[in-house]
This record gives sequence, C-alpha cells and structure tokens, in this order.
Amino acid sequence: MYNQEIIRISPWTVFRVFFLSGTAFFGLGGLIIGIVEKDILGMLGGAFIGLVLALCSAIGASAYCAIFNLLAPATGGIAVQIKPLEQQALDQDEAGPSS
Repeated sequence: MYNQEIIRISPWTVFRVFFLSGTAFFGLGGLIIGIVEKDILGMLGGAFIGLVLALCSAIGASAYCAIFNLLAPATGGIAVQIKPLEQQALDQDEAGPSS
C-alpha cells in the first residue's frame, strides 16, 4: 500500500478539460436554444453562448485550481491510497458480496 498526497494540480490541464467538456455540453445546449429561438438568437448565437459558457466554466475551474495549489501545501493536500491490483482483489474477496 502506497500513501500519496495530491498537493499540486496543473491549472492548464484543468482549463483544457473544462473548456473541452464545456464546449461539448454547453455548445449542444446553445445550439438547441438557437434552433428553438431561431427568430431572435439563431444557431450561430446559440453556439456563441455555448462557447462563452464553456470559457467561463474553464476560467472558474482554473481559479479553484489555483486556490487549491496555494492552500494544499499548508493543509496537507488530498490523501490517496494506491494499492496493487492483487491487493485490491484480495480486499474485495475478504469483504464478501456487497448488498
């Protein structure tokens, strides 16, 4: 069993993940809104709204990541226990079937 602590997360990676997933989900929602409200907004406007929401989501997540990176060394970070695969199988067998 290995005890590890997460005390640093890359803000650039967090930004990319949240921007890409936000673009997919908010973009789809924005296109649906654009199709429904085609007289006012249009598809291009809906896609733009989705892109802006994805960008806001990515900036917000990066801000939280930066705050975590500042506070984690002082608080000890997030403790993670990593077990070898064989040990995980043994632990599950000992615990029995879950109900």
